[in-house]
Amino acid sequence: MRSGLRVVLGVVLALGALALPRVVAARPLYFDNLVSIYGLTPADDIHACGVCHRLWTGTGARNPFGSAVEGQLYLGKPIAQAIVDVAGFDTDGDGFTNGDELGIYRTLPGYSCDNFFLATNPPANFQSLITPGVPSCLAPKDIRIDPTNVGFATQAGQQGVEIVDVFNNGADDPITVSSYGFLAGASATLGVTGPALPIVIPVGGSVQLQVTFTPPAVVLANGTLRISSDDPDEADIDVPVSGISFANPLAPAAERAACLRDVSRQMERYTKTHLKEWGTCFAAELAGVACDAGRRDLKVGQAEAKLRGVLGGATDRFCTPTGLTPARLGLPATCGGGCGAIELHTLSDIADCLVYLKGQVEAKRQFKVGGVVGAEAECSRQPQQFGFDGLEIELNGKSRQAPQKRFPIDLADASAPLVDENDIPDFQPKQAGRTGGLVAQPLESLAGLGMILVAERPAGGH
Repeated sequence: MRSGLRVVLGVVLALGALALPRVVAARPLYFDNLVSIYGLTPADDIHACGVCHRLWTGTGARNPFGSAVEGQLYLGKPIAQAIVDVAGFDTDGDGFTNGDELGIYRTLPGYSCDNFFLATNPPANFQSLITPGVPSCLAPKDIRIDPTNVGFATQAGQQGVEIVDVFNNGADDPITVSSYGFLAGASATLGVTGPALPIVIPVGGSVQLQVTFTPPAVVLANGTLRISSDDPDEADIDVPVSGISFANPLAPAAERAACLRDVSRQMERYTKTHLKEWGTCFAAELAGVACDAGRRDLKVGQAEAKLRGVLGGATDRFCTPTGLTPARLGLPATCGGGCGAIELHTLSDIADCLVYLKGQVEAKRQFKVGGVVGAEAECSRQPQQFGFDGLEIELNGKSRQAPQKRFPIDLADASAPLVDENDIPDFQPKQAGRTGGLVAQPLESLAGLGMILVAERPAGGH
């Protein structure tokens, strides 16, 4: 098994090594062709990837000129031909063709005074490169709002939040915002908060307004957010705001109970296997004996496969057949936190969550036993914690109230207070024979993982 894995891994790495030069070499070809066609040199101000990309140093989203070239490439044209074929276009709408801007005026064919703010980290002389004969697109005093309209789709009983940025887009003078708020007639479910008035925004500065939509039930909401300032051309700017809320009904209690009861049983088996196999390895390492990592990983992998099987897999008898989803099960939208967060959209996401959280508990035990800091220690400084609260566990035909307890696990700080095995319910290490190994007793419920996976008792159940 292990030799086979090495062979497969070697093939994958070899193929990756063969493919890599082509991927790396492909990107410079665009710039090289552009430079060659228009005779650009490093001394030219537009000798930059920002001719095609919003980011001046390149990569990422393209500006209108870059998008026009990309459109020609989709037609199957070579790079050089694609660049030549858009020379007659005026992609920024400033009255000058792309070819003239690049070849004669040495200006940017992707920007005009209508969209120059799309550029990211442009050079100090960027304003003079936008349109031929225009030294700057900036007025002495000018305000800009982004976005120019706001829309919400929010679950009833929850709150949606969007940010509206208010920029001082002028060249010389500060902008003073004298008021902001919804005009009369706006839905009461809409709100806005921000800095105290008046707001003085310096040149190049910005402030944020927080727009909220808090629907108590299923509603359609509309309103107009007005922002007033001393901009000489746009004293009042109106931002249309709309919101729609939706209900996300739970599945019947009997269906949820059947699904989660099956998942809970399989999770207990997975937990028992995981603790047993890793506990044996920990004890072996402490005794100076090599751990049989291959056997451990095989056993844990088999248990994980069985867990995944009951969540949308081949052995799923109760969840998929009744059309259940994490939302219809009443579970949170995310599991974990920071860059370790898992969005729960499908049943397989629930399996990812359970396996992830079990691994987090195990990682904490590794810190305690060997001081090992894994790659995830660099992931986030937020405690990785999760819980399914407020319902009732139903296992083996009888109801148990799970302890309302969580175990924050901070993988970013190995010196933080550690979770002790004695704090985990039903985890009772004990000596096992002459080897001195640790035998982990199975967890009574999923609460031992620092989480509570639950199901409501169906009507008439026992």
